[in-house]
Amino acid sequence: PSLQGQLARYFDHVQGLVSGALKDAVRMGLINRSVDTSAVAAAIIAVVQGGFVISRATKNGRFIMQAAKGASGLLGALTVKPVARPSQ
Repeated sequence: PSLQGQLARYFDHVQGLVSGALKDAVRMGLINRSVDTSAVAAAIIAVVQGGFVISRATKNGRFIMQAAKGASGLLGALTVKPVARPSQ
């Protein structure tokens, strides 16, 4: 199998996992039912992967940290019920 094929399968798998978690959140009433869980999963993966690539290219971990924080903020914006957040 080609590297491109392996990567495509990997990202399809990851997107399925994230989308599944989002669907669970919709079923539990935590996220609005109108959310396209597959599209949001793809966006979250793209944000985090982009932060990772930029951090590696610049040798600066700030970008992955900001990307992770941004992805968390995107998820928070989708919630319909407040979710208890762990203390930081």
